[in-house]
Amino acid sequence: MTIASSPDDRFAGLAAVLEADRYDVLGLSLACDIHVPLLRQSVPLLRRASRNPDLRVIVGGELVARGGTDARTLGVEACVADGAQAPAIASDLLHRVPPRAISDRERVEQQPFR
Repeated sequence: MTIASSPDDRFAGLAAVLEADRYDVLGLSLACDIHVPLLRQSVPLLRRASRNPDLRVIVGGELVARGGTDARTLGVEACVADGAQAPAIASDLLHRVPPRAISDRERVEQQPFR
């Protein structure tokens, strides 16, 4: 499922999808570095909105393919430089004990999208 999101709605549509059904992995794409701050800010909120408390987030796209960012910078479990590898990386993440990218305290302090 692909959801177009503009900075105006700050991922609210995607948060609604994550609230409505359970997903194991969320894949996002970054084309340029101007969107890094928005994505970095939104990932904890998307995790909080998710029905799955162990949601894994992977990021790909042109910025990742060029080596312009990494998983730690974005607060996600993995960055995927080659989209063809995304299913294998997602599968690998699902078979690991889920790492907590943000602490419980950060989860409580985050505001909902609404």
